[in-house]
Amino acid sequence: MKFRSSNYFTHINQVRVRKKLMSPTHKNRSLSDIETDLMNCLLKAPTIDYPWNPADIDTADYYARSDRHFYFENWSDAELYDRSQSFSIWWQSL
Repeated sequence: MKFRSSNYFTHINQVRVRKKLMSPTHKNRSLSDIETDLMNCLLKAPTIDYPWNPADIDTADYYARSDRHFYFENWSDAELYDRSQSFSIWWQSL
């Protein structure tokens, strides 16, 4: 069996969604129904605990935990430059 790329599956999913949205049962939906569905989806999304108050004690812990994913301080200036150039080239190719 030949493995198909993720682009193929993305395309198939887009076609399925398009067919579902354009089906006769969804064709005559009002804008308010669509907006209500969108709001319901957004409200069901998981929330992220963000420290809105910088004076809060937990704020420093929050930023320390989130900064653990970045290791730039261990990189030399040359390595940081090389990686940023590679990223820039990749970004411009999109």
